[in-house]
Amino acid sequence: MMSSNLDERFMALKARMEVAGINTNSFGDGMTPQAIAALSKGDPSLAISSFVKDNPIFNNFDVVNVNHVKPIIKRNVESISNNFKRLRNILGSYEPILQKRWLKKTKEQRTRLLLSAWPNMAQHHRSDLRFLWQERDRAKWRDPQHYDKFMYPDVNIEDLTKPKPLLLMLESRSRHTPATFANHDWNNKELGLQCQIIRPAVTAGWIMLLRDDAYGSLHPHNSETWYTLKTGLSFVPGIGMFILETQQRLMRFLVTCSELILHDLALDANSLPQIQHLPPVAAAAAATARSDDVDLRPSLDTVVQEAPYRTPQQFDFARLQNFVYAKRAEAEDHLWALREDPSYFTETIQALGEHKDEVVRGKENLPNSWSAPRIPTFWEEIIRCMIHTAYTEVMHSADLYFRVSTIVDITEKHGARIKRTEALPKDYLTAIALLEVQVQEQISGHGMSLAQAVRASGQLGRHFVVKPNPSGEDPRMFRVAATNIPRNDYFLWVIAQLVDPLAGLSGNAGLLYELQRMMQADPKQKQRLTAWVARVISALSIAFEVKRQIHLLSPGPNGPNVIELPCPQSVLDDDSKRRNELVDRIQDILMEAKDKGAFAKSCLPLSKFHHPSDKRQTAITTEQMRKAETHLDQFWLGVDQCFVWETGKTLNHLVEEKMTHHALNRTAPWTESQAVADTEQGKGKGKDTNGVTVPVFDATHEERPARTVLLENIPPTKLKTRGTPTKAVDNINAQREPPSTETENGVRPLFRLDKRAYKVFSSIFRLSTKDGVPGEIPWTDVVHAMVSIGFAVQSLDGSASIFSPADGSLGRSIIFHEPHPMSKIPYLVAKRVGRRLNRAFGWTAENFVRE
Repeated sequence: MMSSNLDERFMALKARMEVAGINTNSFGDGMTPQAIAALSKGDPSLAISSFVKDNPIFNNFDVVNVNHVKPIIKRNVESISNNFKRLRNILGSYEPILQKRWLKKTKEQRTRLLLSAWPNMAQHHRSDLRFLWQERDRAKWRDPQHYDKFMYPDVNIEDLTKPKPLLLMLESRSRHTPATFANHDWNNKELGLQCQIIRPAVTAGWIMLLRDDAYGSLHPHNSETWYTLKTGLSFVPGIGMFILETQQRLMRFLVTCSELILHDLALDANSLPQIQHLPPVAAAAAATARSDDVDLRPSLDTVVQEAPYRTPQQFDFARLQNFVYAKRAEAEDHLWALREDPSYFTETIQALGEHKDEVVRGKENLPNSWSAPRIPTFWEEIIRCMIHTAYTEVMHSADLYFRVSTIVDITEKHGARIKRTEALPKDYLTAIALLEVQVQEQISGHGMSLAQAVRASGQLGRHFVVKPNPSGEDPRMFRVAATNIPRNDYFLWVIAQLVDPLAGLSGNAGLLYELQRMMQADPKQKQRLTAWVARVISALSIAFEVKRQIHLLSPGPNGPNVIELPCPQSVLDDDSKRRNELVDRIQDILMEAKDKGAFAKSCLPLSKFHHPSDKRQTAITTEQMRKAETHLDQFWLGVDQCFVWETGKTLNHLVEEKMTHHALNRTAPWTESQAVADTEQGKGKGKDTNGVTVPVFDATHEERPARTVLLENIPPTKLKTRGTPTKAVDNINAQREPPSTETENGVRPLFRLDKRAYKVFSSIFRLSTKDGVPGEIPWTDVVHAMVSIGFAVQSLDGSASIFSPADGSLGRSIIFHEPHPMSKIPYLVAKRVGRRLNRAFGWTAENFVRE
């Protein structure tokens, strides 16, 4: 506790540290005796150094005098500038020759050349992760011989011997100034910083500018330059020094590679012309043209792997909105499928039941969830979890879409003020901070779901055991811990790091990308995951991708929080509390209902939901489907009643402001006269003569209208990327009109397809199974069909792929999941794909014809 006569100096020191870019939220609690002693002597600079040096918060920082680093900075800046000019001159004269020679080289020849330019280059992709896997002794992590693995994680033999990466790096680094890559060259060191292998220096009171007109220059830091830290125009000098060190070696490496490839040509300074600008080229296209494995589906993993060698991506509002909207639509489709489709309802419950911690047996013969006395309790929890998760995802995704749309509003309001070269508006920075917190909450939630799913998953489950909870905790719950993970199993180690918060690496997106890379490279690894785990990985992947896109909005350096938040922490906390208030309320009601045994009785046995919609339709199968649908309606009626008792509203009405209105499709009674009419009517008329709809919001489950068309669903919605999106946001809460299958000029959109694509759509929009059931559809055929009608496809980690309009004409994106582990879609799943396309775009079989 400081004496009162130091209060004035203490406050002055705190203000100076804020100017220095150091977060002082917990400053008073962190004052050390050394810092107080320095302060009492009237030396704020020494006090700052003592505070940073002795405070555990800054364990991964070193304190240095700025005068000691100025010569190093000057030397690196000169080297970077000279090598940048030389690389530009070489490629300006001989780039086509260099590309041709590189593509002709064998992998062995490329390896020798790379090692000549960079001796002792790391062998494997993500050698930093592999090193942590192989070396469990943390004391050896700081060995200098391993420093390069964390400083240059993208420089390795495995990646650079492929045709594209080196050409992409040469192309991007010769056409864009080093300032373009400054943020990337720091942010790729996240793992080294996380493990305290990379330790930035603190030089209090200074910033380093890394922009073209003042590259590497040091300037006093004051309140007017704070925004430059947040936007990535300037850096804490310790971080800036790491960036300069990285760029100095990379530029030297690229010049050396160019000289080795063009070893027989005149490359001396007098022979090369002085090139000021290089024209854009297509190194990637040149490399791809020689490849035999061109894929219509660029995976997120591929995009991430190539990103270090390309020009850093710029933020794209349209891409982020499409991503968030597609995620929101997927969450809603999942919820409505649980209410509408008995088969999907059953599959979801069974998958959840197979991936709960209680399934894993303990080594000490602990009781497990499948013991007879525990079965009702177990299923109560499974059903509660299913309901809560489905509605939570809908609410969170709606909130996320609203937040992104709010940023669009703010951007439109401020117009030209939103640029990195000037101080950004506070409401803009606050909105970004709120969005980042919201996405991080989703990442944490999906991470917990993944941990639970992996712990009880197939082959992986035997590497995790049940342990009793410490005394005083709920005895009905179990803890699960990893055990017997083979030291040579890199795949399992990555999963353990991803799901175990005590491992120190959880939350690192690189782990997820590495997991997906291994699954793509080795199908056997993919088969180790169940379909449910693959879907959870996809959800986590989408959240990480949204986070990556958000970071492009505010491209400052990642790493330690040395920059003050643009708003008080209380604002972030209040926003989180407001967003989760309804989620918590629903959770409380569901927990109370579970404890009373409200779910299992109406749900078990699951055989009552047998719904043979994938079988030939007959009078018997029709009656079975109607009975299953009735049981499902009765179950949800019971759930809704629990909420009516507590709130006076059904569950859907309780969350109606965050989800769209739908009507359930129900099987009509079988009639022989209708069967004859269906036979005479033939195929492809675009009307489901077997379906009736039940308006979920406006009628009870017993009030069934006579007959109607297939569904009253969501219309195609074109996302706004400019202008005020107020209507788009308001429509989150509005009843939407039935989808139109006509264009603005009144003409029904018609897709003329080849035989392969037409077969896919005729199967997923099949109106009746009276004439038999279609066979399985290969996933590659589904991708081909979606591309044929104008979608671009990107595979995400896990099982998900996002289909986005290639030219904007289709209006919105949609997410589908590849079957796992086999890549064929059974007819039952194909029907669900068709139903989702109908909801999203209003399409029926009439919209597709053969060429």
